[in-house]
Amino acid sequence: MIEQLAHKIDQFVNGQIQRSELISGLSADELSEVEEQLQIIEDIRVAEELKEVRSQVKELGIGEKASDKVFKLTSLYKYIGVAAAVIFLLVTYNIFKDQGHPLLEEYANIKEGLPTMMSDAQHYDFDNAMTFFKEGNYKTALEKFETVEASKDIGQDALDYFMGLCHFHLRGYSEAIDLLDSLEPSSAYKSKSLWYVLMSYVAQEDRTLVDEQLKLILSDPGHPYIDRARSFQSSWADYKKLKFGEE
Repeated sequence: MIEQLAHKIDQFVNGQIQRSELISGLSADELSEVEEQLQIIEDIRVAEELKEVRSQVKELGIGEKASDKVFKLTSLYKYIGVAAAVIFLLVTYNIFKDQGHPLLEEYANIKEGLPTMMSDAQHYDFDNAMTFFKEGNYKTALEKFETVEASKDIGQDALDYFMGLCHFHLRGYSEAIDLLDSLEPSSAYKSKSLWYVLMSYVAQEDRTLVDEQLKLILSDPGHPYIDRARSFQSSWADYKKLKFGEE
């Protein structure tokens, strides 16, 4: 079973299977183990000084002394090679970042409805904020959006939507929900805002509100993310069963 699970992790990392397929049928302990290993692998990907870290590991003489308590899936080593030593160092010094809820990676990212940049000088502040948003600099983008005044061309709904997304990407989920929930049904951004409210509830693991928001989206056959919502419904059911023992 350990060998099979390690192989599935390798398939997921290489984009051969979806997360829903990876976690399907796993026990709660196995799900926890998978999340731990995926976290470690992700930190390896973003390590900026891999050669230096490997050198430090070699100097410390701990490359082959990784504890079985830390690494239960020892067969995973053959899939990530020399990264095993780096994993040990990262775990030992607890320097890897929190990646958030495991279902967000697969389901949160949708086309966010980025508007075309406006050339009119009076829209400079909005365009400037959007530049930072598109670059993924959400902290600065949020600060910029907060200074933009709503106008005929740039409605308050657009500002609330993009500020809500900034909060979401910065993991300020309560703030994101407040802004995204405020959009009127007539807003062009309403459908997308409903999805990000759902994902915010997922991040907070508010099972009741996730179920209610998902039901709201599924009740609209014309919702642009109806297929994604149906797929999420299945993964969410599996997750609740594994994590909380729900039937």
